Amino acid sequence: PQCRTWRDKTIQRIRALHPQVVLVGGFLYYDDPGVPVDRWTALTLDTVRAVSAPGTTVDYLMPDALPVRDMPSCLATHLRSPSTCSIPVAAASAPADRRSALAAAFDAAHVTVVDPMTLMCADGGCPAIVGNVPVYRDTTHVTATYAKLLAPLFAKVLPPEPIP
Repeated sequence: PQCRTWRDKTIQRIRALHPQVVLVGGFLYYDDPGVPVDRWTALTLDTVRAVSAPGTTVDYLMPDALPVRDMPSCLATHLRSPSTCSIPVAAASAPADRRSALAAAFDAAHVTVVDPMTLMCADGGCPAIVGNVPVYRDTTHVTATYAKLLAPLFAKVLPPEPIP
């Protein structure tokens, strides 16, 4: 009930702002057997539709790579070989069935999908460190420094901001 209340109030606030662009994201790693993939997809699409309005572009941000271990601890343990902490893309991806179902639903609904995995991972793996910048500050969040490194890449893949 708390989540639903928060969600509804957030949607009301977004709509009241009359934004030109809304970037919606979600956490796909939550695995509740009581919520089948098709229901999860429909509810996510409902949220996207709820913030949609004439003159508003809504895009969806897929989840980024999720480490399968505590990355700072891994890096601290493997200072001389940080690549040991890299994660295979398959292990770092949200459940494939949810990810592909959402992508198909958004494609059918003409919603632009931005996938950070394409920016964060290459050659079948997602690094724990890029240059001298740690990617993760814990098991689920990227570091602020890494986010700043990604910003120009996101600017290239996000649709341009509409001109008023």
